[in-house]
Amino acid sequence: RAAHHTRALTDAIKLAKLTSARLDGYLDGVEDLLDTTAVLVLADLERPELLSAQLSTLKGRLPDYVNAIQAIALDGSVIASSAAAGQGIEPYAVADRKYFKEAIAGESIGVGEPVLSRTTGKLAVAFAKRIVDTAGKVRVVASVSLRLENFQNLLKAEELPPGSIITLLNENNVVLARTQDASAWIGKNLSDVEVVRSIGRRQEGGVEGVSADGINRLAGFTRLHKVPWWIYAGIPRDVALAPAQAALWRTLLWSG
Repeated sequence: RAAHHTRALTDAIKLAKLTSARLDGYLDGVEDLLDTTAVLVLADLERPELLSAQLSTLKGRLPDYVNAIQAIALDGSVIASSAAAGQGIEPYAVADRKYFKEAIAGESIGVGEPVLSRTTGKLAVAFAKRIVDTAGKVRVVASVSLRLENFQNLLKAEELPPGSIITLLNENNVVLARTQDASAWIGKNLSDVEVVRSIGRRQEGGVEGVSADGINRLAGFTRLHKVPWWIYAGIPRDVALAPAQAALWRTLLWSG
């Protein structure tokens, strides 16, 4: 039983690390998109209507999970957006948004909280990066928002044991994606769940505890490198130890 327990924790940690690497690779692509947006923005910063049209064209060439692309002034007002003015989108500001504040503060990538998109009404998360001109002056902030439903596909793993889950959470322990019953869990804060509290701010490791859905799991967890999110991969304890339990019964039967 001890050997199966250790093996299950090791497998869960490996699964968490593989999923984390997949997500970090995906976020590399998001950063590349922000850099591409920066080139467009600096070229036409003084022509907001033309810039909005170019951002709209860029979005049209990207997968539909890209929710919006924006250029934001340093005071937080949106200068240009891939959502064309003809769609009835009123001018608005994002100075209060976490992703904008982090980008302005100099984070390599600012990351927002999951919110309902103003343009689509779907849950999305925004990423932002400040844009510096050739003179080294910060001119504007570029942002890209992505629908959370897309992160579901990045969590998929082949042949998970029954009852196993992989969950993506942000730094505040809010669920961003989950392999089971995602619609019921996305947006929930799990800070009060005992196993989440036991993990705390640790970077990586294994833990046994009752998950938010009441199932006792042997789990691995790890932090992403690109953004302050983390992955939880859990295998039900009874499933993980089932081979050991079966061996115990066989031994008892033979002994009897």
